[in-house]
Amino acid sequence: MGTMRTLFNRWLHLLRRTRHDADLREEMETHRSLRQAQLEREGTSPDEAAAASRRAQGNVTLAREDVRDVWVGPTIEGVWQDVRGGIRALRRKPAFAAAVVATLGLGIGGTTSIFSVVDGLYLRAPAGVSDAASLRKVYIRRDAGAMQTPDGGAGSWLDYRAMRERTQPIRRTCQAERWPSVRS
Repeated sequence: MGTMRTLFNRWLHLLRRTRHDADLREEMETHRSLRQAQLEREGTSPDEAAAASRRAQGNVTLAREDVRDVWVGPTIEGVWQDVRGGIRALRRKPAFAAAVVATLGLGIGGTTSIFSVVDGLYLRAPAGVSDAASLRKVYIRRDAGAMQTPDGGAGSWLDYRAMRERTQPIRRTCQAERWPSVRS
């Protein structure tokens, strides 16, 4: 549960980023001004105290990024920076951006249409079948007689009716034959 809460808090912080950044800037400025006031009380001139307090604070941007890494986590922040950089790069070259969007659209559209065909033909139950999990295919083969497997194609209606009447647990039955193609 702790990991989920941490991830949730990081995403929440990312959504409220501008407010948190403003709070962080204010807090860092407060620390700097307190250090400047202390130096002024010790007898340093205001200009020298301001410069000394900025030097003592160090690289403010680096400190902010370190705090963001603690709040948000380096991976989420890195992804966000990559997205912003990508958007900036696409704005600089609109023709390239249009080509990228068109390529992605065609790729996603083509993949979706092919999956729709495969789903309809192979993954979904045939039309009229209400309980696909109970669907079974029965192959009958007689060594000396007329019936073969459905792929062999020869079976009589009377044999099918006899099988349907003798199998009580089966709710519905149907017969399908595969017709051999004629090639010339």
